[in-house]
Amino acid sequence: MADTTTTNLSLTKPEVGASTDTWGGKINANLDAISALFPSNDLAVANGGTGGSDAATARTNLGSQETLVSGTNIKTLNSTSLLGSGNIAAQATLVSGTNIKTVNSTSLLGSGDIVVGLSDGDKGDITVSGSGATFTIDNTVVTDAKLNLSANASNIKTALNATGSAPIYACRAWVNFNGTGAVAIRASGNVSSITDNGTGNYTVNFATAVPDANYVASISGARGTSNDDFRCGIKFGGTYSTSAVQIFTGVASSGGTYVDGNPVNVSIFR
Repeated sequence: MADTTTTNLSLTKPEVGASTDTWGGKINANLDAISALFPSNDLAVANGGTGGSDAATARTNLGSQETLVSGTNIKTLNSTSLLGSGNIAAQATLVSGTNIKTVNSTSLLGSGDIVVGLSDGDKGDITVSGSGATFTIDNTVVTDAKLNLSANASNIKTALNATGSAPIYACRAWVNFNGTGAVAIRASGNVSSITDNGTGNYTVNFATAVPDANYVASISGARGTSNDDFRCGIKFGGTYSTSAVQIFTGVASSGGTYVDGNPVNVSIFR
């Protein structure tokens, strides 16, 4: 059986038992052939190497980028421009499950949104900046415990038609009702019902209790037939709790007689 050769490099494979005096020379020739494939310096990219003796040079030669680190500016990816003449500025490390579609308002992957998936227990800040930036949260996912807002932030004031530096405070309950005959609520917020305790005597029941009984109850209304000498207010000795407030309507004349009011307006602030 004669000597054979390898498939890829045509290296000599000495015949077993027949190359007693020549196998050493054949092996040496094979080693020289293999050595000749590798230059004395860095293996060129064209020959399957990196052309660099260190990682940084290798990445440069191969056109790859280092791991994105906060503060790193990336201009190209595999020699393809991402942002033209701009940079990716101060980007955090990309995390599995995070889809990044735009950077500095320049599209990377086409049109769409930036979607960030966070599991329970994950911590971090998401900041949206820029005059035209909009940050929308699905309110079926975000709970009160995970969302912090300043009630006196300028944008919130604008949304509530409030201006100036004075703080704003919430109306915790309100109602407009007809107190004559069968008491009927016209419109309300956080008021479950009106209890008719008698002529000009009502209890406003809150759907959800207010934090404490240190609230302000603002009451106004009219007599229904005439607004002359009409008066209204919190009923002395009546209910004034986190779940309800008792009020009265009447006239100043005739010893302060109670009369039914229509309309009767009550607002609770705390």
